[in-house]
Amino acid sequence: MEQYISYPIISTILSILLFLGSYQLGKIIINNLKLNNTIDLISTPDLLYPTFGFIFLLVILFPIVAFTNNANIILRFIGLTLIFFSFFAFFNIIKLLKKFYFFGSKDIFFYILIIFVVLYFFLSLSPLTSADVLDYHAGTALNILRLDQYKLFPEWFTGQQAGAGEVLIALGFSLGA
Repeated sequence: MEQYISYPIISTILSILLFLGSYQLGKIIINNLKLNNTIDLISTPDLLYPTFGFIFLLVILFPIVAFTNNANIILRFIGLTLIFFSFFAFFNIIKLLKKFYFFGSKDIFFYILIIFVVLYFFLSLSPLTSADVLDYHAGTALNILRLDQYKLFPEWFTGQQAGAGEVLIALGFSLGA
């Protein structure tokens, strides 16, 4: 059985790259479906790209992982594809920051908001420590990688509560994030 060991700095970098990859995937989806005008009525499309990317991944990955015996290979391939997409997304993020006047704004509240968002982002990269997360969120994701499929065990009550989101956790774990 393969050991899943991650190092803090590499894990953080991989997490950021996977997030940027989902940003770029969401942008590709929204542009190909020509949803920009509709999304402009609701919000800024740049802020919704990661959400669309993650939802698309969940819709595609959950059935694949649930009904295949090669989940580990598929998750690693998708993860590496997201990392490839992240290099394109980096330049889009720079344009997004310029668009929101990050490099010229004189408004102190904007800088306070940016500081809070960045600090919250770093807090979200902290290790998994709560009992709930360690029991079935991380446990189910590790079982997906260990067993190469999504299996539910009747004797593991909290594991029965796991859902599609654990597939995204397994995607991150498959690369060491």
